[in-house]
Order: sequence, then C-alpha cells, then structure tokens
Amino acid sequence: GRIDVHSVPGQGSRFSFTVALGVPAAAAASVAPPAWLAGRRIGLVEPDPVTRRISGDLLRALGAEVIAGAGLDSLAWPDTDRHLAALVSGLPADTPLALLAVPIVHMVRPGDRALAAPWHAPASGVVETFVKPMVRAPFVRALARVLGQADAEDGPGPPTAERPLAGRRVLMVEDNAFNREVLRAMLRRLGVDVDEAVDAADALECFDVGSPYDAVLMDLHLPGMDGFECARRLRKLPDGASVPIIAVTANVLPATPAECLAAGMNGHLAKPIEPDMLRRALMGFILGPAPAREPGQADRAGSGAASPPAHPQGDKSPPDLPDPPAGFEALGAPLPGLDMAQAAIWSAGSLATLHQLLQRLDDEVGQSPQHIERLVAVGQLAAAARLTHDLGGIAATVGAVELSRAARRLDGELRAGRAASPLARAALDQLGVQFLLLAQSREQLGRHLAWSASHAPAEPQPPR
Repeated sequence: GRIDVHSVPGQGSRFSFTVALGVPAAAAASVAPPAWLAGRRIGLVEPDPVTRRISGDLLRALGAEVIAGAGLDSLAWPDTDRHLAALVSGLPADTPLALLAVPIVHMVRPGDRALAAPWHAPASGVVETFVKPMVRAPFVRALARVLGQADAEDGPGPPTAERPLAGRRVLMVEDNAFNREVLRAMLRRLGVDVDEAVDAADALECFDVGSPYDAVLMDLHLPGMDGFECARRLRKLPDGASVPIIAVTANVLPATPAECLAAGMNGHLAKPIEPDMLRRALMGFILGPAPAREPGQADRAGSGAASPPAHPQGDKSPPDLPDPPAGFEALGAPLPGLDMAQAAIWSAGSLATLHQLLQRLDDEVGQSPQHIERLVAVGQLAAAARLTHDLGGIAATVGAVELSRAARRLDGELRAGRAASPLARAALDQLGVQFLLLAQSREQLGRHLAWSASHAPAEPQPPR
C-alpha cells in the first residue's frame, strides 16, 4: 500500500493511505449489487463535494446510474423515465422538491431530523428520511422502499420461526455511544431495523419525521429531558400513542416499575440486557397484545425482565440464541477481570467481538477512576455519580462484573454525599485494580487472536 502526507505551514496537514485488500468468495457473494437496482437512474443532490463523491461511489457500486450535482439545476431529468428517484441533502427548506416529480429520499445528519419536517408533507415528494452516514444495508433498504422493491436482498428478510422479529423497526434512545453499539448489534442479530436517538429531543424528532416504529427502547437517564418525560411526550404524538415503550435502566429501584407505567411506558429492562431477555421482551410487546397499563401496577423487576405479555405462540417460542462456540475454551483459562459466561453472552461467543468491546471500554471510560477522583476533589459529586453510573452499566455489558459492582457501590456513596467514606475510597481503589486486570485481558486476548490468525489454514485457491 501507500501512505501520503501533504502539509502546509499555518494551514494544517492531510494524511491519506491506499491499501489493497482481498475479499473472500463468500463475502464477495454477500455484497453483490442488488439486481433490482442495476441500471436505475438515481439523482443525487449534495452541496458538499466530498460527501457527494462518496455517496455517488456507493450508488455506482450498487449498480445505479448516478446524476449528481450541488443543486437541483445541475440535474438533467429525462421526461419519460419514471424509474427515477432523487437523494437530496443540505438544501433550504423552501426548495421546490415537488417539481422533480420523482420519489425523494431526504438525507439528514443525526440530530437534524427536525430540518426535514417542512418537507415531510405528502405534497413535497419526500417519501423517505434517511439518517446519515450512508451505511450500505440500511441505505439499500431505504432505496428498496422508495422504488417499491419489497424483496430487497439487503433487507433482513421475512420473519421466520428463528427470527420472528425480522423487518420490525425499533427506536433506541440511548445517550452512551458504547451502549448503543452493543444494543445495536443485538437488535441486528434479531433482524430488527434499528433507528437511534442520542437524547429525548432526537427521539421526538424521529417520531415527527420518520416512519412508525414497532417499539421504543428508552434509556431513563438521558441528558436534559429524562426518559420519563420523553415517554410522556411521545404518548401525545399520533404515532406514539400506542407504540410499546420499554424503559432501559441500570438501576432498578423498588419504585421504578410504577414510575415507568405512570409515565406511559409498558415495562422495563434492567441493564445489562442479555440478548435472550431483549428478544423475549420485544416478541411479547410487538407480536403479542400489549398489556393493560394501570397506574401503580408494577412489573416484575427482580430479573430485569420487562414482563411482556405472553406470546401468542405459547411454549412454541423460538429457541434461545445458540450457545457460544468453543473459541472461549481455546483460551485455556479465564481472562482476568471478566466473568467468562457473561462475556460470552455479550460478545455472541466471538473472541474478536470481545476484544473489540474491551478496546472500546478502554477508549470510552479507561480514565474514569482519575476523572472521578478529580471531580470528587472539587466537590462535583453529581457529575462524579453520573460517571460512575455510566461506568457500571458499560462494564456489565462486557462481562466485567467486579468493575461494575465497584462502580455501583461508589455511585451509591456519591449520591448519598459520602464521597470520603471508607466504602467510597475502597470502591474507587477497586476501579483502578479492575481496569488493570482488564488491560491484561485485552492484551492476552489480542495475542491469542494474532496467533490464531497466523496459524489459520489458508483458503483453497480456485484452479487456474
């Protein structure tokens, strides 16, 4: 490959690289362009030249013919071709898109969904709002809906006995990027089409300009407006009146179930959420009739289950997710700082996924003990408690049970104003110890994966 750098004093530097990578035969087959898009003419309106080039390259890789420009006047529209669609982005709200007389996909950045509201009237021509970035699979599904292709190859496929939730749309409201990544992976393994909101305002925008959802996963501890108030406001929207809203929280207190119901939610899940727990909750609330909600009626919170209604299939519900493969046994010994059974669940039995999660954990919260100590030193106990709350949930999501417990103990002491108590000091010290153990696990796992890759059998080459 090649690495280049272009630097201008006083202006900055630009780094770039080019590398040639092989594609295994199985993977190449899975990314073949969808046949229904081949030769279809797609208009692309994008003011930013870099984004326009990247988006155009993706469309061409999918087999489409692309007409691209910075504004509507740059597109040459044949009068007789009714197989067109247009992708537009970054245009003023008063742009007369309806003059194009073709189905329009409005592309917006995360957090900017409200900008699409003026164009979402039926007369505007906008039939789909797509949130950037243009990731291949969800982008192809959006185009399939616009062009009337119900059987798009990149879609999740029709529901089956093993994947009864395939094709369902779920809105995940979660401010922590790490938690979103883990939950997104779980939902996609179920075949669910996921939309993401980073706070309550973003969630409300999703309902204002997006298609109806089959369920909402609502984090209760959001910045600004919390999950309780967000749920109340969702219930006042036309598409939010009856959608199942499932609360997600790391701390399930005795009053939490009743508070969730009073705010209009249907149930709750306690973090960390196990994949099978999530699947059963979504099946119950989406595929079965929603339970009657009465003020004060409490859900079962002991196991963290959302107490969904019984599924119509009764005992014939799909089997649990498969047991993790034998890769964990190849390690020979447990990784320090991890509950291996929990780690296998969160990583879906993949050592490579576990290594990525541990790396993300270090990137996201690796300096938490030092940050918490500085916040406590200057008397910002509420901020320190917020950090420990997030740390406890994230740690549990990778199977770092002892780190999670130490964070929750410290969280309790900080919220009670006992930052200098022996329990708080011991918990803070334990955070440092557990992070050192997880660093050892990450390095040990990295060496194991590198060794496995170097000793993997070579793929057979096709005959010449």
